[in-house]
Amino acid sequence: MEGGPVSEVFLLSESQMERIEPFFPLAHGMPRV
Repeated sequence: MEGGPVSEVFLLSESQMERIEPFFPLAHGMPRV
């Protein structure tokens, strides 16, 4: 698997997504107004 570190970042992003969700309302691609 080339670019291993990149894959790890994505994996962490998914786990942290729930935590950063309130910080990034556009995380799901839908503006939360």
